[in-house]
Amino acid sequence: MINEQTIIDRLKETAPFFNGNVVGIASFNPEVEATRLILPAAFVGRDFGEAAESGSLGRATQIWNEYYSILVCVSNAGDTLGEQASGDIRPAIQALFTSLVGWRPDAVGDEEYNAMDYVRDDPISQDRGRIYHQVTFKTSSAITGPNA
Repeated sequence: MINEQTIIDRLKETAPFFNGNVVGIASFNPEVEATRLILPAAFVGRDFGEAAESGSLGRATQIWNEYYSILVCVSNAGDTLGEQASGDIRPAIQALFTSLVGWRPDAVGDEEYNAMDYVRDDPISQDRGRIYHQVTFKTSSAITGPNA
């Protein structure tokens, strides 16, 4: 399993759009974010994992897909219709694409990972101060059992 910090570090290093404002989702607190969050910002969290059907070549092998979501937050202050913030979502998503799509995370132990793929993005919420948008990526690795 990839450590979320690996993705956070990657975004801080390669996504200047966020000005280094990238942290783990566990630190997200909507009440605090409404007044003190420096924007734009991104919150990284592991979504879920799933295994594909197993195959066998002397060992039980499965492809393990890991999904990671990035909650993007851009300012909507001073724009009650959300026109400017909606416009800021696309560059935020593009910054994530540029940083993560095709990036191959380093191996963790003996797990080698495939390159990250974009999965989907969804609007989460919008108010007069913020627009939140979730962007999901996945990577995969092979997991094997003992020799059959």
